[in-house]
Amino acid sequence: MKLGAGKYLSTLTEYVVDIAKKDGLPRRPHRSLPEGVTVHLACHARAQNMGPKAAEMLKMIPGTPVDVVERCSGHGGTFRRGETDP
Repeated sequence: MKLGAGKYLSTLTEYVVDIAKKDGLPRRPHRSLPEGVTVHLACHARAQNMGPKAAEMLKMIPGTPVDVVERCSGHGGTFRRGETDP
């Protein structure tokens, strides 16, 4: 997101994906997660037309299936804390 005067604001995942695309990933070994991961595509990412950057970042881990959930989580852009539902 452009803030003016040549300044930009980005999320951590946008930043990591951008660096990885430009410079590649570090050459240290990455442990695969063969059981896979699920990532929520945040509503603000859709509204701001950012795309699924968190999913792009996770897909950089070799041998790791990534499932993207594109429905509203109902958490209003905050991290949920507390007890899980019974």
